Amino acid sequence: MSLVLQTSEGFVLCHPNYLRRLYSSTRTESVLVKLEPHHHLFDVNTPYMRDAAARKKARGDTVSGSQCSKGLKRKFTEISIEKQTDLQIDRIKNTLYRLVKGAQHLDYFTFIPSASDIMNNNKDARMLSENLYKETDDCIQAPFNGENNTDEALLKRLGLQTFVFPPRCRFYCRDVGEMKDYVEPLGQFDLILLDPPWWNKYIRRKKAKCRQDGYNMMYNHTLGELPLNMLLAPGGIIAVWCTNSTNHLEELKNKLFPAWGTEQIAQWAWLKVTKSGEPVCPFSDPPGKQPFEQLIFGVRPEEANVLSRPEDGKVFLSVPSAIHSHKPPVSEMLQTYLPPEPRCLEIFARYLLPNWTSWGLEVIKLQHSSLFREEALIAGDSASQAT
Repeated sequence: MSLVLQTSEGFVLCHPNYLRRLYSSTRTESVLVKLEPHHHLFDVNTPYMRDAAARKKARGDTVSGSQCSKGLKRKFTEISIEKQTDLQIDRIKNTLYRLVKGAQHLDYFTFIPSASDIMNNNKDARMLSENLYKETDDCIQAPFNGENNTDEALLKRLGLQTFVFPPRCRFYCRDVGEMKDYVEPLGQFDLILLDPPWWNKYIRRKKAKCRQDGYNMMYNHTLGELPLNMLLAPGGIIAVWCTNSTNHLEELKNKLFPAWGTEQIAQWAWLKVTKSGEPVCPFSDPPGKQPFEQLIFGVRPEEANVLSRPEDGKVFLSVPSAIHSHKPPVSEMLQTYLPPEPRCLEIFARYLLPNWTSWGLEVIKLQHSSLFREEALIAGDSASQAT
């Protein structure tokens, strides 16, 4: 549902297509409806830049990379072969070119932004993100648990808000510190995916200015206390979303994975691109802001070579959601490395996946109905869904 292209180097994913398929038949209290992602949710038409720089570019004026980036102004230099991080950037750039070309042969990444798109500077997507936080701030109070144990997606009201629930999902709206008390009822999982709120000075400043713009961050040592060694099934995989911070990457490899009884085996890059396949911001000299994040894999040392494992160095592209930290679904991309019907757990989850267990204080935040457009299913549509 999400895979557009798969090669030996990586993948191209389409998050909106995944959502369209998943919620193509959704049951409300009385009827079946079709849910479409909000038309601005993935409306990333051009690289993000300052509004003044966007106006210049729309007029045809020259805009430097430093003007486009919201990060610190740094002079871009040629890729250095001396540093591992620079080599990774070089490899990601080359893979980007080949994956985009391959996807364009499949009629994907063919969008050409107009002058008005450049001038707009993804404003519609940015406003959607702001409105979501205003509408959902403190709308659901932890702790509570829930599940959809049916084979249908459900659109249901919780309190004053409406949320959509995928089939066969289970969720815990609780602090991760409580997980140690739920090890037995949770069971063991073939894949444990984490999206930790890494300690970040930028997010700390945003949260100080406006509470809903930030999120609760964690110190790294707290992550090591999660009972993942007990939750990981034999032969299972831990996958961790990580920033490009050298400190976080080293901490993950040298302290967190060992604390969970595992070792790092592979490092992938999620490259965020526009609808044209262009990076959402310029590549920078490390430690500057990059258009990619990392997905790091770990397994138990004694199981590293027993089963099919993620190969190191893959790159996957997708147009990112307008919502901060709304990661693309990885289920299809990882199915080669998992059993036929895997048990999967996401920790620090902010949205739900079918047949997954999800845990986090904002576990249903991105299931909010404001992120979808509801359409009635005609009789023919309902019949086709049933066959």
